[in-house]
Amino acid sequence: MTDSRKIAIYLRLSIEDDALDGKASTEQRESNSISNQRKMLLDYIRNDAELMGQEVAEFCDDGFSGTNMDRPGLQEMLKQVKQSKISCILVKDMSRFARDYIELGDYLNQIFPFMGVRFIAVNDHYDSREHEESTTPLDTAFQTLLYDLYSKDISVKVKTSFQNKCANGEYVFGQVPFGYAKSEIEKNTVIVNEKEAEIVRHIFSLAEKGMSSTQIAKELIAKQTPTVTQMRHPERKMEREHHTWSNTAVRRILNNRFYLGEMAYGKSVRKSVGSKNGIAVPKEEWKVITDHHEPLVTPEVFALASAYRPEQSTKRKREKHPLTGKIYCGGWICDQL
Repeated sequence: MTDSRKIAIYLRLSIEDDALDGKASTEQRESNSISNQRKMLLDYIRNDAELMGQEVAEFCDDGFSGTNMDRPGLQEMLKQVKQSKISCILVKDMSRFARDYIELGDYLNQIFPFMGVRFIAVNDHYDSREHEESTTPLDTAFQTLLYDLYSKDISVKVKTSFQNKCANGEYVFGQVPFGYAKSEIEKNTVIVNEKEAEIVRHIFSLAEKGMSSTQIAKELIAKQTPTVTQMRHPERKMEREHHTWSNTAVRRILNNRFYLGEMAYGKSVRKSVGSKNGIAVPKEEWKVITDHHEPLVTPEVFALASAYRPEQSTKRKREKHPLTGKIYCGGWICDQL
């Protein structure tokens, strides 16, 4: 009986493949490219008598690390595996699928065999069909362990490179605060976005006059001042009544020392190498570079807005009722003194 399930080819590319800061050769980058992976796997299928002619489904993750399985393309493929829609998975090498040694072993030795899915890693010369009813061969297990160790080594190097760039004053974070933009001329440099900066300065000027964050938000709404999202994504269709200024958004700007020309980094650390979970670092331990970029406000103006510090809660402080903890619903009284 012919297997009606599809063949899946999985393609992945991430920062790990750039050998840090683009130091990989042109040949290395082309070899790792999505187009090269696709060509290699499709050629393999065309030259395999058993696989040729079968329906092929492509799953791709461009820009995702192999250190965890939280990738949209991979998750969709695994979903179809569970639905018994896939009979065979092809990857360029095992590191495309996963770099975690233990997790990869679980799929090769338990999950895929149980689901009746054949797994082929072309460059690693691995075909699960050749190892039926046996565990992963020693050379393959050793190779996956190397992938895992290599990934952790790259993670450490990327972190070090990131910290060095920050220490040198480079802005290597994602989005820049409202009022600024990334320079298109000088890489990793922050410049002032005058249209946005005009709004930021106006917010600080209102705070300087003694207006609260709620009053400032109402003022911005009354003057139909565009929000951060509306300024940066004018193509999005948003109803103004559903997307407007709030006192929280105003306080976020008034509390941000980036507008003084400071750049802070080292705000969190990873629990372990390759972990996605971060641990917050106390503010006094942050690394701060002063005079990093052009400020939008003076220290004097910023100081006048200091009443909007995030640690100062806007919630009303109420006195604790003397019977709290003693009287409960139903009339039961419990003396907890």
